[in-house]
Amino acid sequence: MVRYIRIILKQEYPIRFMISRILCALRLNSLFIIDRGFYKIRFFNTSISKNLWISKKSRIEDEVFLFDYLHDGDNVIDVGANIGNLTICASKLVGSSGKVFSFEANQYVFHCLKENLDLNHVKNTTIYNTAVGHESGFVSLSNEKNDGMKSVEVNGSSDIEMVKLDNMQFQEVESMSLLKVDVEGFEIRVFDGAVLLSEKIEGIYFEFNELYASRYAYTFGHIYDLLDSLGFDVFLPDVIGKKIQKIDREWNEKGTYNFLGYKKDEKITERLHQYSIV
Repeated sequence: MVRYIRIILKQEYPIRFMISRILCALRLNSLFIIDRGFYKIRFFNTSISKNLWISKKSRIEDEVFLFDYLHDGDNVIDVGANIGNLTICASKLVGSSGKVFSFEANQYVFHCLKENLDLNHVKNTTIYNTAVGHESGFVSLSNEKNDGMKSVEVNGSSDIEMVKLDNMQFQEVESMSLLKVDVEGFEIRVFDGAVLLSEKIEGIYFEFNELYASRYAYTFGHIYDLLDSLGFDVFLPDVIGKKIQKIDREWNEKGTYNFLGYKKDEKITERLHQYSIV
């Protein structure tokens, strides 16, 4: 009891935190709709759903980045789509002339993704209940209680299909404006399987955390070198301050950050025209 009280007191919104847990325990959560203004999602019993129900500020920086970056007619790949909050944002921003291809490995979370797309009447998105990595085959997910923290395990029960992006047809789309990747440390394996596809990708928005990366024995320097070899510079966007910083391979900050890999022969300020380069 004392431990749980401490957890509650650490929350920014302790009352909403408690209510969210009570609603999930009573299985009443899915009766509620979370209105994000630009889109809506159902309050499923998942970590991101709970965070979005508790606070409107949750995940807001990712959404702001998509608003700043995407245009009508763009094509987007979302790897690690979770319940679909960013997939839905992207689908609305690219419009009927654009396409979104969305991947989520967790079967229950994929169900939530599908339900949320239906709730928002999304028509321009193709969804895949698969993992994405460096080879085609089968993998498993780790057993963390937090569904948003589950990671790919290549030596597990192998009950989840894994695909390479290089093997996907994407309905003959000629170019990809953005590849978004958030897979709890498995990011470099996704890039390993997208070497050919990288030729038609303009930007890569990806999460990096040194602890998650260590699960797969790589560092920021490794992912920097791979992206550099594929023709991308690496930037650290500040969506609140509207600044973007070019990063070198020696960057070694602790914690979780979202980076943007951007094609070297493209002008990044034409996409992020509101941003200054620092």
